[in-house]
Amino acid sequence: KPEPSLFAASEIAAQLRSLYPDIFQYSDYDSPIVLLTDKNMLAQVLINLCKNAIEAHASKVCMQCEPDKSKNMARLIVSNNGDPIPAEVRDDIFTPFFTTKDRGSGIGLSICREIIVKQGGRIELLDRPVPGFRTSFLIEVESEALNS
Repeated sequence: KPEPSLFAASEIAAQLRSLYPDIFQYSDYDSPIVLLTDKNMLAQVLINLCKNAIEAHASKVCMQCEPDKSKNMARLIVSNNGDPIPAEVRDDIFTPFFTTKDRGSGIGLSICREIIVKQGGRIELLDRPVPGFRTSFLIEVESEALNS
């Protein structure tokens, strides 16, 4: 069961940078963005995306964070420069037990989606990756203004 709390997006980025110091980068909006979600569950999702990127031979993973004030949501865009997800499987990647890996179980991305949806958010593979990258995921979670 999710236990939402308020925390700066930069906090979770620092956690990922400590786990993946050679490849993880973070850039945020002009002012700090405060997320209102379960920090540990979001970390699980982001770690899974980083692990998948590494398995796809990525040398760089970047998370950008920007507010969507019209919906009180934050948009986290996680991109990597690893092997792209083949077009023919794009629609299947969040399906439980679907995998393109020799040793994969196919539950990682389906669990990621379940975690985000349980918290009122969404995750999707973007049709067009961020320029300079080959794969980008969009994660939307609740956010709150820093001075609330």
